[in-house]
Amino acid sequence: MTISNLLKTAIVSLLAVANLSIPAFASSDIHFDSNVYMERAVRIQGQTQRQLVVPPYIARGDHLVLKMDYQNAGTQPSTAFEVTNPVPPMIAYDGGATPGAEFSVDGGQSWGALETLTVIQADGSTRAANNADVTHIRWMVAETLYAGDTGMLSFRGVVR
Repeated sequence: MTISNLLKTAIVSLLAVANLSIPAFASSDIHFDSNVYMERAVRIQGQTQRQLVVPPYIARGDHLVLKMDYQNAGTQPSTAFEVTNPVPPMIAYDGGATPGAEFSVDGGQSWGALETLTVIQADGSTRAANNADVTHIRWMVAETLYAGDTGMLSFRGVVR
């Protein structure tokens, strides 16, 4: 297996075991499927368009979309659940996430809008957090999902 394939396997594995926390008041029938796509610019009829493709390999600098599809596979409505997804260490958050996302830069200990977070540096001083500092992203899905309803959460990253 090549280094690129190992990296892809590591990313997919990390997404597969992402901390998908579902509070007790939510249906346990919410099923998740995580995938990694590469964003490519292609020319179609003289126009440059962006397409998401399953990456044959992943290399430093590649732009990825990490996508989590969910579905209520049960027969009863689900009213709310939380999805917490760690950002794989080999990926830097790239500034794009499904609306409603909250961020953590300290391993999931504290949360907020990215522009409100700070990072403690080695000398004890603090600085404003940036995209590369994001360790976790979470969403509270509050809409009612009826049997068979689906949804999608995603965020963008770049391979470090």
